[in-house]
Amino acid sequence: MSSWQKGGVQEHSTRPVEKSKLLSILEAARWAPSSCNEQAWRYIVFTNENPEKLKKAQSVLKDIYEYARERQS
Repeated sequence: MSSWQKGGVQEHSTRPVEKSKLLSILEAARWAPSSCNEQAWRYIVFTNENPEKLKKAQSVLKDIYEYARERQS
């Protein structure tokens, strides 16, 4: 069952994540196993440092999410 089928993330917090914690999470993800060691994942981290870019990125990701959900039907 994919994350799309599970419904994805349901809650969000506006509380900032400490940079050291974020780097630790990303490092753990980088070392996670992948099929045939392909390591095909990419990570994008958004911050509030540039609100206009953040808003644009959120809009694009929302469109992609909705497109993917429609394709599953």
